[in-house]
Amino acid sequence: MNSVLRIAFARLPGLIFASGIVTLLVSGSTQAFTLMRSSPGGPLTMNLAMQGLIGNQPVIDAMTKWNQVGIGSGLDHAFFVAKASGSRGSCGHNETNEVTWSGTNCGLAFGGSTLAVTTTWWSSGRVIEVDVLFNNAKNWSSYGGPLQYNGDGSLSNDLNRVALHELGHAAGLDHPDEDGQSVNSIMNSYIGNIDTLQADDIAGAHAIAWQAATNGGAPVCVLTASPSSLDAGGASLLAASCTPAATSYAWANTSFPPDASGGVVWPKQTTNYAVTGINGSGAGNLASVMVAVTGGAASYADLWWAGSAENGWGMSMHQHGNNMFNVLYVYDNSGLPQWYVMPTGTWDNALATYIGLVYQPTSAPLNAYTPTSFVPGAAVGNVAINFTGTSTAILRYTINGISGQKSIRRQVFGYGIAPLDVGDMWWGGTSENGWGISLTQQSSILFGAWFTYGPDGRATWYVLPNGRWDGTIYSGSFYRTSGSPWLGAIYDASQLAVTESGSMSLSFIGGGNAIMTYAFTSGPFAGTTQIRQIVRQAF
Repeated sequence: MNSVLRIAFARLPGLIFASGIVTLLVSGSTQAFTLMRSSPGGPLTMNLAMQGLIGNQPVIDAMTKWNQVGIGSGLDHAFFVAKASGSRGSCGHNETNEVTWSGTNCGLAFGGSTLAVTTTWWSSGRVIEVDVLFNNAKNWSSYGGPLQYNGDGSLSNDLNRVALHELGHAAGLDHPDEDGQSVNSIMNSYIGNIDTLQADDIAGAHAIAWQAATNGGAPVCVLTASPSSLDAGGASLLAASCTPAATSYAWANTSFPPDASGGVVWPKQTTNYAVTGINGSGAGNLASVMVAVTGGAASYADLWWAGSAENGWGMSMHQHGNNMFNVLYVYDNSGLPQWYVMPTGTWDNALATYIGLVYQPTSAPLNAYTPTSFVPGAAVGNVAINFTGTSTAILRYTINGISGQKSIRRQVFGYGIAPLDVGDMWWGGTSENGWGISLTQQSSILFGAWFTYGPDGRATWYVLPNGRWDGTIYSGSFYRTSGSPWLGAIYDASQLAVTESGSMSLSFIGGGNAIMTYAFTSGPFAGTTQIRQIVRQAF
C-alpha cells in the first residue's frame, strides 16, 4: 500500500515542520486556523502507554477537551477514544495509533529542543495511523496556568499543554503562526502560557472534514434513564440503545465497564450521564440523559477539615440520600492516629444539623484480619454537625466525656478529569466487617482514608492523598501520620509528622467492585503485601 508520512515536531520553544497545509481565514474575525491537507475523518482510538513518568491522565484530559468542543455546528462526535496499552515506542506502520514515551524519534535523535513528535500516515487521502511520541529525556511535569520553571531556571515542561497541542495535530490541525497568521491558539508553534483551547482552535475543530455517523458505520445511540427524576437516595437504570450495534461503550459520569450497555446509578445530585457507542467503524455520537434529583438534604459528601491552622486531622463524610456515614481521623493523647466512626444519625427538621453516636471499635491487626475479632463496643460519645453553608459547618462533640467544637469546611484538592466516578465509602463486605476505606473524589483526584487496625488491634488509619489514573486503575503512595492530641487539647499543627508507608493501587471493576492492593515498606507492617476485594458500602 502506497502511503504518505507527515511528521510534526514539538520543540522548545516551538513546533516545527508541516507539509500539505491549507489556510482558512474566517471573514470578520481574527480566527486563522490552519488545517492539514488530510484528517482522520472519524474518531481515533488512541492506545496510551504513558506509564513510567507521569501517566496517562494528562493525555486523557487533553482528549476530553478536544472531544468537548465537538465537530461541526454541534456536539456530533468525539475526536478521540482512550485505550490503555502496555506497549511503548510505536514507530512501525502497523495501523495502530499510539501515545507513549520514547528516547528517540523512531531511532533518530530528537534534538536538543524537541519535546514531542506526531507522525501521521495517510493513503489515498485517508489517515490510517497517528502516533505521538514524547521525549522522555526532558524534564516533565503536569500543571496548569503560566509556564513554570525549576530552581536552576530551566523550563518545567507541562505535559498537559503539549499533549493538547499534539492531539490537535492528530485531529487535523496545523500551526497558524507558521502559515503567516497572528492569533491566540494552542496550535501555534511556540509553547507559551496558553494552556487551554482558544476560539481559533475550536473554530478549526469545527472546520475539520468529519464523517457523519450512518446506519452502516459507527453506532448512533440513544440513552434513557428510568426513572429520570427521583428523590435523593434513589436509583435509576441507564440503558443505551445503538444502531448499528455497539461492541463497546465509553461512559461519562458512571463507573460502568466498556462492555456494559447500561446499569444502575445512585446520583447524589442532578447529573447528566453520557455514552458513546463504538464498533469497528469507530465511535458514534455522544448520547446523554439528565437524571434530576429532588428533595432531601443537600449533598455534603466530601473531605472536611479545620483549615491549614489545624492541618493533620479531618473528617470524611459520605452521603446516600439523607443517610450519612462519617469518620473522624484524629490523634490520641500520645499523638498516635485513631478514628471514631459515626455510621448513622438523624437530621433536624430544617435538614441543617446531623446528629449521631460515635464508636471506636477494636479488632485484629490488618495483616491478619478476621471479623470474629471485631468489637464495635458501646458508643463513646456523640457528634452534631451543623451545616452553616454548602461548604462550612460547626462540629460539636462529646467523646469520652470531653466536649468541644470545631469550625470545619470542605477541603479542596481536586483537578483534572477522571475516567470513573468512585467517590464513596468502600469496605470488604460482611466477611471483613469492621474496616473500610473512604474514597473522596474531586475531579480526577481520590483522597483515600483507610481506617483499620494496628498490631495491637487498636484503631489506626492511613491516607492515600494523591495518585494517578491508568485506565481504571488508581495508584499512589500511602502515608501514616502522627500529630497533636485532639480531645481536650489545643491542636498544634506543628506536631504533624508524615511518614510514607508504602504503595497502593485500586483497580475498579464496573461501578461497585474493586481490587485494593497494598505493599508496606515501613512501619510495623513493613514487608506486608496483600490484595483485598472491596465494594461500595450500602447504608
